[in-house]
Amino acid sequence: MKNKTVTLRIPQAVYNDLVVVADSCTRIHKANGGFTSHGELDVQGLLMMLVQDAAATNTRPGSWEGSNMQQVLDAHGYR
Repeated sequence: MKNKTVTLRIPQAVYNDLVVVADSCTRIHKANGGFTSHGELDVQGLLMMLVQDAAATNTRPGSWEGSNMQQVLDAHGYR
């Protein structure tokens, strides 16, 4: 599989919030005995998980990931 590199420039405050979210996910992962879909998360892992879910709107639209991500896109007006 060929990979693409994408560079994002995001505001520091948004990055800081993503760190908090990733840290929270990692705490939950550890508290649940490791029973999460993507394991411990850092910002890169969190974004990769969300990218995969967004792609699932195309590749697996009926999956829970694809259909739930489509709801997010719908809420933003992308029907």
